[in-house]
Amino acid sequence: MFTALILLGNVETMSEIQWFWEQDGEQQGPIGESELRAKFENDELGGETLVWHEGLSDWKPASTAGLVTPNSGAAPETGPPPVPASPPAGQLVPVQPSHSHPAAAPVREARLREDFRPRIRSSFGRAWELLKTDFWPFVGVFALMTLITGVAAQLYVTIFFLIYPLMAGLSWYLLNRKRGNPVTIDALFFGFKRRFGDLALLNLILTLPLTIFITAVIGISVAGFVAIAPNDPPSDEVAIIAMAGLSLAITFIFVIPLFLIYVIGNFASTLIIDCDISWKRALKLGWQATKPHLFKMILFGFLYSFVTQLGLIALYFGIFITGAWASIAFIYLYEDAFGDEEPS
Repeated sequence: MFTALILLGNVETMSEIQWFWEQDGEQQGPIGESELRAKFENDELGGETLVWHEGLSDWKPASTAGLVTPNSGAAPETGPPPVPASPPAGQLVPVQPSHSHPAAAPVREARLREDFRPRIRSSFGRAWELLKTDFWPFVGVFALMTLITGVAAQLYVTIFFLIYPLMAGLSWYLLNRKRGNPVTIDALFFGFKRRFGDLALLNLILTLPLTIFITAVIGISVAGFVAIAPNDPPSDEVAIIAMAGLSLAITFIFVIPLFLIYVIGNFASTLIIDCDISWKRALKLGWQATKPHLFKMILFGFLYSFVTQLGLIALYFGIFITGAWASIAFIYLYEDAFGDEEPS
């Protein structure tokens, strides 16, 4: 419990305003406002430096963002700065960052890469390397989302339309972190801002049949156990073997579609929030990516579940680490299938 409180404290700290700034043509940050102000006071940055935080519509000079005081690196107001001379031939000019908050980012084209091949080991390997770069924020965000979805699932009715919007929000956060875009913790709820109706419908379409399927499997199991229940003591051993075999068969029948629904559903929900498309098109693309590689996708779903549950060994808290790792691995699988970059 004490560890969980520490984790939630870290997540709360993450919710504070975080600033990004441009330096030498590259995005830097995030850091807190006091740390950024110190850079201006120490003349590490100037008043013309472009800065941004969640809530601003676009990047703006620090001199107009309320960060620069008269003695903190701002250029004296003695007239407009001179026009810079043209750079020598062949010299590269740093490009100013043009993207703003991810919520306002241009919508990506939804398309399946023709050369897509699931690379399970690579997905988990790259995910671990990214997790190590900012370990506790990743773990904290996953823990927070786990708590929220856990509460939503306990409300029963909401499990049919809230889980996928929440899962899409986690994917949106992880996607932007993987792509190097500025993103804050409120991205976890972006599924309620972009295409909530499609995400809720996708949730209902995939969850309701699965619930009916699980109920039917449980009913068949109970009926089977009753049917083969021993009437005489000598048949106990035979009945136990029969019940064990039936349990294994039912488990196998249940697990395979569960893994496939997980992969296709996550592909679809991530496509909806990333590319702003309808649930029908997203589900179709998710199936197109999965169908040619059914065995590997089932294997990925199994490894995702196995890696996540492995964290239970570490006094349950470990599930936040292994769950974050597995979730990032899915993001790499998604990017290999639908991203713009060549798979590394």
